[in-house]
Amino acid sequence: MDFIRNYQKQIRADLYCGVQDANRGNEVDQSGRVYILPASHTGSDRWYHKWYKNAMHIVQKKGKPTFFITMTMDVNCEEVRNHLRSDQTPYDRPDLICRIFEMKRKELLRQIKKDGIFGECIAYLCVIEFQNIGAPHMHLLIWIKNFDETPNNINNVISTEIPQQGEPGSKDRELYDLVMKHMIHGPCGDGYRNNLSCLNKSRNGQCGRGFPKSYEVVTSVGDGCFPNYQRRYPVEGGNTGTKHIGGMEVLVTNKWVVAYNAYLLFKFKCHINIEYCHTVASIKYLFLYHFKGEDMVTVEGLDKADEISYYTTRRYNSACQGYWRSAEFDYVKMEPPVIQLPIHLPGQQIVVYSPNKTSVWVTLERNKRTMLISFFETMQRCENDRDLKYEDIQERYS
Repeated sequence: MDFIRNYQKQIRADLYCGVQDANRGNEVDQSGRVYILPASHTGSDRWYHKWYKNAMHIVQKKGKPTFFITMTMDVNCEEVRNHLRSDQTPYDRPDLICRIFEMKRKELLRQIKKDGIFGECIAYLCVIEFQNIGAPHMHLLIWIKNFDETPNNINNVISTEIPQQGEPGSKDRELYDLVMKHMIHGPCGDGYRNNLSCLNKSRNGQCGRGFPKSYEVVTSVGDGCFPNYQRRYPVEGGNTGTKHIGGMEVLVTNKWVVAYNAYLLFKFKCHINIEYCHTVASIKYLFLYHFKGEDMVTVEGLDKADEISYYTTRRYNSACQGYWRSAEFDYVKMEPPVIQLPIHLPGQQIVVYSPNKTSVWVTLERNKRTMLISFFETMQRCENDRDLKYEDIQERYS
């Protein structure tokens, strides 16, 4: 951050025509904007906005995503515990937490993309975030080619029911234990726990995540962001389970189950929620949720014009987040990649320069022709490509 601030004393950004006017008026040293937080800095508002636009372009090309997956690191997992000393807690080893989670992320993407566990994956978008306490979690959108939207196909991928308990040592018992440990929300509200974050964020005292859900005999696709998954009532064949809450044993039914995929739960043994996206209305929610930004502290009286100070004063960094950055693990992974093409009016392209006469002259010469201007010139020369759109130029000539 100090580098960005100090370097901006020597470099400015302005419109092409603004630099021309400053050059003619001998006001180069007073031109341009200073102390901005550029899109190249991971976590800045411009960085999130850039990736949001890239993601929306995938929607434009590929349509709505098929599945939305959230995976949270279990800091008490066996892989972490096996490498701790007797006097250590998981958060004493942020390097261990981050490296194990990165390995799990790579394996999940490999199974979805290369092994095709849900079908042919034609695109995906993965974003890493960090909870206040420090554990990393991942939001993943995937596009599956020609997924047949039927209740039966959705049930083959997603379950929201407690499995049979089974005999000790059996696969049924292992799945039951995993669901009860990782995929039960709360329970929250009256008669349960009233101090959960889902209640604190709600204005009316109701669960902010919509629990408890209503019982459903069969899966149905309605008008909401996600389908109404099958959640059978106990008398209709739904299983029940028990959780220990505040020293008490509480009966839990299917209305508290977070949607999961049994294979992924077996494989990664952590909280891994999966939802089916069936309406266009879900796109705005999912993508704004993906790029909502880092946790920030609310501080009054800050100068928003100084974007660097405004960001550094408010940001919240955990040890895990710091290690993730130092290890240079990706915050965002996207396939296929997206190249942003500049759009501007004549003379309105953004240029970067040092505030001196020599740099301004070189900058003006170098930025006379942009990608947009080159596109117009190409369309004038190539009559056979007159119907080609600006956004398709890379595919045609790359």
